[in-house]
Amino acid sequence: MLKRTIILLTLTLMISCDLFDLQVENNIPYIYSFSAEYLRIYQENTTLVTCLANDQDSDILSYRWETTGGNISGVGSQVTYIAPLTAGNYRVDCYVDDRHGGLDTASLTISVIYHFKRDTIADIDGNLYKTVRIGDQWWMAENLKVTHYNNGDAISQLSSNYNFDNKAGVFADVLNDANYRDKYGLTYNFYAIADERGLAPEGWHVATDDDWRILEDFIDSMCVIYNYSTTVSTKLIMSIYDWDFSSGIDVFEFCAYPVEGFEISPTSEQINWIQVGYRSKFWTASEYNDSTAWYRTIGGYYFDRLYVTKYYGMQVRCVKDSD
Repeated sequence: MLKRTIILLTLTLMISCDLFDLQVENNIPYIYSFSAEYLRIYQENTTLVTCLANDQDSDILSYRWETTGGNISGVGSQVTYIAPLTAGNYRVDCYVDDRHGGLDTASLTISVIYHFKRDTIADIDGNLYKTVRIGDQWWMAENLKVTHYNNGDAISQLSSNYNFDNKAGVFADVLNDANYRDKYGLTYNFYAIADERGLAPEGWHVATDDDWRILEDFIDSMCVIYNYSTTVSTKLIMSIYDWDFSSGIDVFEFCAYPVEGFEISPTSEQINWIQVGYRSKFWTASEYNDSTAWYRTIGGYYFDRLYVTKYYGMQVRCVKDSD
């Protein structure tokens, strides 16, 4: 009888415990803090990311990390985010699990910004130019001011007795004033650019239409990182000085000054020197047809891709040859 009573009591306790377990709800974990040491970092740099969570049931919590770009190093509530080589906005997610079906999640965005490398190059005359890497391209950060072709031949300087029937390459100082040369460089007609003796420093070339397209696309992508509208993307390479209207912010230190150059009209045999302050014009090395070629105009809010007679003079920028 006693044995039967003990067995019944044991069964009753077991059933009561099972019922108690069924009635107790699992409380999901709660993330109360999710932060990064830095929300803007350079490519391939790192930042600590921390996720702090509570659990009312005192369950042991597990942490799972994911990211849309880059890598996560470490485990637990604090890890190291390693930025990728490509600039952009990347999401970091943390999943906190109590191992009983309870789950909480949190996300944050880390902006990976481009680290602009800089260097210098020299032309055949010994002029030294600042250069900057923008995206996958190396650009001159100053206007060309060489007065000799790469074989040592002198480039003709534009003068009042210019032969309007001659399609030879020429250069000119901005506003025909040599005092501007150090700051603004020189302007060239397209015939100088196309001359097979070459203008660009060794290992470099005058920027082509495609080079400018690549630059424009990269700058538009960077507008997202820097929270600028793409309608003002040109401000990211415009100089902060000398503009008659809204100046640039020159994030990339490209330093596009508001220089247009000169206009030559073979039909009227006139040379027109264009004032500084309103637009920045650059030749590309790409022809449109036998008599015209592509150039870029940079204003306050846009890039403009146009073509014009090869007699005109404009600024010139060079791009490093691909490895």
